[in-house]
Amino acid sequence: MVNGARAATKRGRTMGEKIKIGISRLPRFLACGQSVAAPEDTGEPAINPTGPAAAMGRAVHEHMAHRVLGDDDATTNFAERYGVDQEEYDALCRRGDYLWETLLPNHPQAFPEHGVSVSIGEEIELQGVIDVCAIAGKVACIIDWKTGRSDRDPWAQLAGYGLAVARTLGREIEEVRLSVGNIRTGVAEPPERFTAADLDAFEAEILTAVRRRNTYVPGDHCQGCRRQFTCQAHLEMGRAAVAMLTATDAERIAETIPQLAADAKLPDLLAACSLAEKVAKVARSEVRRYVDANDRRVVQGDREIVLAERMRKKVASVSLAWPVLKEWLGSQMHEAVTISLTTAQDIVGSLAERGQKGKAKAALLAALNAAGAVDEIPYDVTTVRKIKEGATNGTD
Repeated sequence: MVNGARAATKRGRTMGEKIKIGISRLPRFLACGQSVAAPEDTGEPAINPTGPAAAMGRAVHEHMAHRVLGDDDATTNFAERYGVDQEEYDALCRRGDYLWETLLPNHPQAFPEHGVSVSIGEEIELQGVIDVCAIAGKVACIIDWKTGRSDRDPWAQLAGYGLAVARTLGREIEEVRLSVGNIRTGVAEPPERFTAADLDAFEAEILTAVRRRNTYVPGDHCQGCRRQFTCQAHLEMGRAAVAMLTATDAERIAETIPQLAADAKLPDLLAACSLAEKVAKVARSEVRRYVDANDRRVVQGDREIVLAERMRKKVASVSLAWPVLKEWLGSQMHEAVTISLTTAQDIVGSLAERGQKGKAKAALLAALNAAGAVDEIPYDVTTVRKIKEGATNGTD
């Protein structure tokens, strides 16, 4: 089930009377039912992730599947197969291997890449590939690997996997435990526990979403949806974002912020900025694609757009460059060289004996701290989130 299983079952698509939804797309479907509708002119699925991040995810998932199986193919270089960055792939695989070592004792006789397909009511068929599944008595244990940088809540996806397993195995399963293994951060989240009653309630939520599937509901979940630039609701939201930014006097922005704050409009301004940046990024990309497809030159009246190639130099070998840079830069070496502490720890962990990776990483960090080579640098991240009931707003 390892080879081809994921590609075959992660396609949200409408076929005949049955709506087939990939379980990993459930969060978006519950937010906007139109996200699963296939474009009528191509018949292609509405959600079909492409690009470097998706390719990296597939490559690392392949590696982890073979690692869970414990076979020799765990050494296969899937970075070459999927055409992704070798260094990033190696780092993610090392973190994934470490995660699996910590999770393995709680998942004996686990099997990877388990394809599931289950009907929900008369109109919905859920399909997906469970990264790791283990059955212990009447408890099903599931692990979902994450390789991306998204901080979206995976609850709906986990519930979908649990629902599919419970419905497939029947009443033999009384509880489903689902864990997220974040390979990029090297952290395994505490397992979510779903009882039969929890899964029944989630099934009812899916059926409720089916009844409103003809309604466009734009929002943050639009990212990654192929319909986001044909969806009228999303386009209207984009126009409103541009209008809001246009109405904001750039030269007097500092003066307008207090009034926007008084009107509780600052979250809207940040959302408008984010959406406008995304639209601009896509527009630039599509213009470049168009120019590239037209012999890299497009004439527009008395102007032209030319896609010109430029060359830039980069250090090809750090080991060869290091002594040269040390000689020439001396005490200013730190201005030109940046070291990834996470990557260094990953490498040390990969070289350690089985079960000693954590200690090896800690020892490296301790040695660097003792040498005065490590510093903590604070940085700010701007986020907008809902205030929980009962909490007070500190800006009132």
